[in-house]
Amino acid sequence: MSSLSGYVRSLRQGLRTLPVRVTLFLSLALLPIGLLTVYQTLSISRTAQERAELSLIAMTKLATDDHKSTIQRGLSAAKALASVASATQTQPSTCVSTMRRFLGPKMPYAFAGFIDLNGKVVCSASGRAIGTNLAVPVLENSTPELYIDRDPSPLIADAPVLITSHPVRDRSGNQLGAMIVALPMDDLNDRIEYDTDDALQSVTYYLSSGAALFHTARNKSVSPPSLAVKTDIAKNGSVLRVIEGQTEAGTDATYVVLPVIPGQIIAVAGWAAMDESVPVLGRTIPAWLLPIVMWVASLLVAYFAIHRLVVRHVQRMRWQMDRFSNIRFLPSRRQNTQMPQEISDLEAAFSDMAMSLMTEEARMEDALREKTFLMKEIHHRVKNNLQLISSIISMQVRKLPDDEARESMNRLQDRVMGLATVYRCLYVSEDLARIDAADLLSDIVRQSIGAEKSRGRKLSVSKELSSAALMPDQAVPLALLASELLANAVKCSDGVDGATPQIEISFTVEGDDRARLLCRNTTSGVGNGDPGAINGLGKNLMNAFAVQLQADVDTTIQDGWYEVSIKFEIEDEDHADHDY
Repeated sequence: MSSLSGYVRSLRQGLRTLPVRVTLFLSLALLPIGLLTVYQTLSISRTAQERAELSLIAMTKLATDDHKSTIQRGLSAAKALASVASATQTQPSTCVSTMRRFLGPKMPYAFAGFIDLNGKVVCSASGRAIGTNLAVPVLENSTPELYIDRDPSPLIADAPVLITSHPVRDRSGNQLGAMIVALPMDDLNDRIEYDTDDALQSVTYYLSSGAALFHTARNKSVSPPSLAVKTDIAKNGSVLRVIEGQTEAGTDATYVVLPVIPGQIIAVAGWAAMDESVPVLGRTIPAWLLPIVMWVASLLVAYFAIHRLVVRHVQRMRWQMDRFSNIRFLPSRRQNTQMPQEISDLEAAFSDMAMSLMTEEARMEDALREKTFLMKEIHHRVKNNLQLISSIISMQVRKLPDDEARESMNRLQDRVMGLATVYRCLYVSEDLARIDAADLLSDIVRQSIGAEKSRGRKLSVSKELSSAALMPDQAVPLALLASELLANAVKCSDGVDGATPQIEISFTVEGDDRARLLCRNTTSGVGNGDPGAINGLGKNLMNAFAVQLQADVDTTIQDGWYEVSIKFEIEDEDHADHDY
């Protein structure tokens, strides 16, 4: 009996699970609609495919109509001029004038002329000659044919042309030669306009023999049809059809094979591959009714099931989470038998997590306040001790009789104050783990230049400092390096022709994680103004600080300026070195 009751209890819990309930509701409502939709979709897909193919064929005809008309005009012109050449072939001047009157003053052809059986030009509208390598194949054909001139330089035109020809015969039917009319290829290529919202990608023309005439495309990246498509064209000829294939570059495309000149020219238009679409069109159900029925049924079932089983409970939990997030308040737990088991477990887990979170937050806030206070106190005391050391050094400097010794002690004092500046920035900063490079360097510049000006030195200083958050491990060497650079610039800077020495310092962030410190000063290059003469402790310290920053150092002297460039990578907190 106990095992049966346990089984019943387990069964009830299983039926209360959210997947079981939603599956039962949705399967009952959507099963018949789903079966009907599958049948309807298959039927509509076939109809849509047929209509899309008819539409592509119609648009291909529109796109190639201009080419077709141009080629037909060339054939008609060759045929008409053939009768003129037959009547006037013994009178070349009359033949030329008749051709020119027929073609008009603005001849739309690259060449129009009559050649005899020996390949000699008897008369032409332009007066130009042609090579025998073109004349011979034309004369060997007794019916109108099309040719492509692939090497135009020694032939009849300065650019590729499409040749139309017609045999010239006398009244007895004997062939006297051939009339040739050449159509400019550039003119043919420009006759198709590719609209921005048009799916037409390319049009390629082939002879009935399978040879390619010319290819036009939306842009240079669109290649001609692949070998498989060309094989299909050669096999099935000029039968009007739509085939799926690929370009030579491997891009999927839909091709329309269209006879332009029956038995002579075939146009193959490449369109963007047709996407499968399912328009709503049925035999017994109106087109607008099926999606409405599906939407209403799905909406009612989904709304009832999800709202009943999920939404109302989730909304209650969201309200609890909002109150906990805003005021850290948790309501008392209560047993709700209408709530699905999964959501009930989730609510219990959230309550336990929230209680643990509040306890841990209180402990961490206490620890953080204590740590922050201790760190600020440490920074403050270190800063005070460094300032005390600086004061002692200053007292000692005043008692030194030697100028060189006083200068060395002044540099030592500047270095100590530079280090004190770092700890002052840490003390006043809200974030103990970060220092703003702009504030730090600004203090270093003010301190170094101010100390020098207090000693009676006239200097013109400009600075351009960008903000960047630095770890203390980088801020300390950067501050000391900047102090050494400024000391070097002050020592080496001098004005030209009595002008005030100039010093420029900038700090910029390049990209997301690279920074650049640049210090420039005017220099004459002689005496104290020779940067290359500086050596000793300062130079060694600058090299040491640069190594600590893992920086790239570059020095140049150009146009009276001495420049030092320091480039380094800004450390992220995740990649910073720690002592623990």
